[in-house]
Amino acid sequence: DYQSVDVSSFKDYVLNKPLKQKSFVSLTLSWDRLVELVDKNQNNVYEVGDSFRDRGLNNLALYLMPADGNDTSQSACASVSEVDSTQHIFCQIPRAGRYKIRVQYRKQVNKASQAYALAWWTVPE
Repeated sequence: DYQSVDVSSFKDYVLNKPLKQKSFVSLTLSWDRLVELVDKNQNNVYEVGDSFRDRGLNNLALYLMPADGNDTSQSACASVSEVDSTQHIFCQIPRAGRYKIRVQYRKQVNKASQAYALAWWTVPE
């Protein structure tokens, strides 16, 4: 999926089918670091002498949670690195049941909306 999430909010993806106990799940979330062209002659084309300015990396987190849950501290698995623009989860499902994937905007460094790409693979019951 390709979406965006706004500051201090989240997007949930409720999985259609219950997951099988002791099966594995793979989730990958990725987003861009904001980098701007410092364009000396303002022609909007990179040329020798121009440079780039790193505007920093917004912080997103990735969770696998029970479908009816809302507390991320109760998630089955999480990826919450503050230094990367990719979060990845590969974990074993603790118990059969319905789950959801949560993408959460945890910390704003630049823009208030962050586009991301999310991919997942699961084993349904």
